[in-house]
Amino acid sequence: MRISIIKEAVVIIVLAAVFAILYNSFAANGLDIIYQPLQITPGSALNINDFNRIRKQSSVILIDARSKEDFQNGHIPNALNLPLNSPRSTKTQFLSKFPKETLFVLYCINTECTQAERLERQFNLLGFTNTHVFTGGWQVWQEAGQDAQ
Repeated sequence: MRISIIKEAVVIIVLAAVFAILYNSFAANGLDIIYQPLQITPGSALNINDFNRIRKQSSVILIDARSKEDFQNGHIPNALNLPLNSPRSTKTQFLSKFPKETLFVLYCINTECTQAERLERQFNLLGFTNTHVFTGGWQVWQEAGQDAQ
């Protein structure tokens, strides 16, 4: 009698675990149960899904390439503002705080904006090549209903 209760409990636990895993894998905000290392090569553009994955799995420095005024009107949480039109000395002083292998993700206002790409090229010329551009930037972030600062 006691063994059959244990067997039933084990079956119930296994079924519950299977259903939980299945539900989690199809849920929009499911947890990443199985670790998947980032397979995004430096220099590649990121869509909103890649961007959210890279923010969760890595220590990343997020750079907003828009103007100071645009940045103050709203930006992605934890982003630092380094406008494209900043003097070269400001950029080199900013970058001197980080090792060359630091992961940077840059963004600007939308898909038509090229400020982030141009700033990324400047980072690359200064030896910082572990960089990505979040295409769509601030506009896509807001359209996705993400929190802002």
